[in-house]
Amino acid sequence: MGSVAHKADNFDGNFDGEAAAQFVRMWAEATVAIVAGDWLSVSPTDTSNPGAVIGETVIAADATATDDPSNFDVVGVAVDALASGTGFIGVQVAGRRTSVNVDAAVDAGDILCVGTTKGRAIEQVFDASTTANRRAIGKAITVAVSNTSTVEIFKNPRFQ
Repeated sequence: MGSVAHKADNFDGNFDGEAAAQFVRMWAEATVAIVAGDWLSVSPTDTSNPGAVIGETVIAADATATDDPSNFDVVGVAVDALASGTGFIGVQVAGRRTSVNVDAAVDAGDILCVGTTKGRAIEQVFDASTTANRRAIGKAITVAVSNTSTVEIFKNPRFQ
């Protein structure tokens, strides 16, 4: 469970079929540029954050290996950009967002998981014969155009 500083709860009491948009600011590390719309995950190793705590820094999500911890701890979508280095960044952790980084093959209705390109989601395909099954992080609302889509971001349990 994340620290109290990351609690996100701005539910307005009205439910219209989609989750209320929720935002937090988190410490980010950009080994490659993070752009608005990139999916972000918790860094499994970074302690450059102000509290020097593992698990409190986000990075551009990717799944280059099936045991990559970022497969399992995607927190949301970048609202701001960070060219390089470290700093605070806005993160949308729930709700609908436009211009989110996805694979070109994503179609409306696809359930998404972290992909192998940094910051980009792909269609989640469950295959019982592989260990590469990744946590669902959102649902595509529109067909991908130029590697972006409108998506519904599924809230990570650390922000309950």
